[in-house]
Amino acid sequence: MPILEQGIATRLSRLLRSFSGEFRLDAPYRLKDPVYKCPPETKRAIMTEVGWPPLDMHPDDAAAGLRGQAFYLLWNFANCEERRQSGV
Repeated sequence: MPILEQGIATRLSRLLRSFSGEFRLDAPYRLKDPVYKCPPETKRAIMTEVGWPPLDMHPDDAAAGLRGQAFYLLWNFANCEERRQSGV
């Protein structure tokens, strides 16, 4: 998948650690759509690349909207195609 092969997930995970609130907000927004329908093994590889620490929220992030974007990114990680097809 290009997001892994071309190092896009790595670059976006760096932006999640940025001092710039704008970059921290944009990174999960850019990650959440490709993650939505990718296979579970790709989701695991992307999450390994991103890690949990950059998704920890800071008090100033709430105003920037990062909490909402991080929530939707995590939702897309948790949302599996197999579960949707089986009705779970």
